Amino acid sequence: MNDPITIEREELIDIVDRAIDRTLTELGIKRKILNPWMSQNQASKLVGRRRLERAMEQGLVEWHKPNMDKSKGRVYIRRKDVEKILNNPR
Repeated sequence: MNDPITIEREELIDIVDRAIDRTLTELGIKRKILNPWMSQNQASKLVGRRRLERAMEQGLVEWHKPNMDKSKGRVYIRRKDVEKILNNPR
């Protein structure tokens, strides 16, 4: 007999998640959470310096600078916004 099997989305996600955890532990790889921010240097290498600066001026990307007192301090840019710029045509 060919009876269809119904698996709920949550059950399927749970099964896949457990399989991934088991595989990673057997390989000795630790699971880590993706950081939602990237450095301005990394973003400019992906997008281009001028295009990134223009997007920052227009408010198309969310960015923050942890220490606003330093003139040459680190600037972090949201990773999703950089992906949006990469996916949009010029």
